[in-house]
Amino acid sequence: MDKLVVVDSFADENGNIVSASHYGMPDTFPMESTITIMLEEDGSGKTKMTVTYPTTEGIEGKMLEDMKHGWSESFEKLEKVLKED
Repeated sequence: MDKLVVVDSFADENGNIVSASHYGMPDTFPMESTITIMLEEDGSGKTKMTVTYPTTEGIEGKMLEDMKHGWSESFEKLEKVLKED
């Protein structure tokens, strides 16, 4: 596989999709976002991952910075797990 397409949304404790306001954020945050993850060999035996988050409409200021921080933390955790193998 070289392409993953996933839907990102907030969910409650039962897995039901809920608005951002459920967690105290503005309702301007989209209910769902489709994210594309592309994987490709970089020529050195490693894999390059490109994540495309299609829109940040309705996501501004601190909320956008927090989202970027959250994604960065997730990638750092993934990198750590992959290095352990």
